[in-house]
Amino acid sequence: EVGDDVFGDDPTVRRLEARVAELFGKEAALFVPSGTMGNLISIMTHCWDRGSEFVVGDKAHVHVFEQGGTAQFGGAHPRALSTSDDGTIGDAATVAAAIRTDNEHFPVTRCVALESTHNLCGGAVLPLAYCEDVCGAARNAG
Repeated sequence: EVGDDVFGDDPTVRRLEARVAELFGKEAALFVPSGTMGNLISIMTHCWDRGSEFVVGDKAHVHVFEQGGTAQFGGAHPRALSTSDDGTIGDAATVAAAIRTDNEHFPVTRCVALESTHNLCGGAVLPLAYCEDVCGAARNAG
């Protein structure tokens, strides 16, 4: 049984989205057919204004392998930080220092993109405490 997903009447996609939302404790989920599309949507969700910036590791998949889609299609500028062997991009203070606020000379940072598991770092999984620390620093920076 299939339907047109554009109109929300494909029962298979609707069941999949509902199940994933339930698994993650979210209100809803969105099926996309590729990781590249999911990454682009994720960045563009936060970087609405063309010329917005996102902080990312210089070895992150979204930065290295996706043909500059965030800039090409989303108009989002990557601010790449050095990626350590464990997949981290510096401690919370380092990431916070890279976040730029509204200034007519620079793009405004709208999000921080962390990769986990990290493809170019041997599949490294970022520790939850690290993700929480970086997320807290980003929120504190605005």
